[in-house]
Amino acid sequence: MTAHTVELKKQLYSQELVEYTMRQWEQARLEMESRTKGNGGQSTPTPPYHPISTTTRSPQLLSHANVPSVSS
Repeated sequence: MTAHTVELKKQLYSQELVEYTMRQWEQARLEMESRTKGNGGQSTPTPPYHPISTTTRSPQLLSHANVPSVSS
């Protein structure tokens, strides 16, 4: 596997992890809001998550600071 392919796989994994985490966060937020509204309490609105389109994704946006290096 070339270094370029490894970097692309790291970027794809990173983006998929971000999207999965944001879906989980959004689901948890909606559940909390529905419970809060059911109890008559106040909730702080959070803007909805809009994932980055894969067609507009730029590799420069991803940080590689926490990605371990891979030896060839």
